[in-house]
Amino acid sequence: MKLTQKVLITIGREYGSGGRMIAEALGKDLDIPVFDKNMITMIAEKHGFDEADLESDDERLSNPFFEPYIAYGVDTASRSSRLYALQAQIIREEANKGSAIFVGRCADDVLQNYPCLVNIFIYAPRLDRIKRIMRASPTIWPPTRSSAGSTRPAAPTTSSTRTRSGAHRRTRTSC
Repeated sequence: MKLTQKVLITIGREYGSGGRMIAEALGKDLDIPVFDKNMITMIAEKHGFDEADLESDDERLSNPFFEPYIAYGVDTASRSSRLYALQAQIIREEANKGSAIFVGRCADDVLQNYPCLVNIFIYAPRLDRIKRIMRASPTIWPPTRSSAGSTRPAAPTTSSTRTRSGAHRRTRTSC
């Protein structure tokens, strides 16, 4: 289906809800570009940054206590703040070119004053999200007991015991 007028679609999503798959299907049906993680590659190519460094800061909350110390009078924006600014710049550039779909990256906020904006939020039940994440990344979960030659962590175990006073005490171990 070809669109007859410009439309900008932002898709926010819960992790594991399938928002990216929905955006790709919608982009294919409407014949418009989808921007998601490919913006990291665009920024790296345009500004000469290392793509791996950008990916490590992508869509992560920054914590000022863990940011490197920067002297007074110097640009104090965190790396993730700078990445956000570069992504916002690309979002605006692509939005000015024509119809597009933007997944995450606070695009709904960046484009809030643009006409023909459609904001969508994708969510799913927790169990469905867990199943989708497990299918997409089977090495993440479930962790198993370490075996010879394996570096995977052992599964944590929880046991419940009664103290002398009669209270229950839970113990969690991950051997």
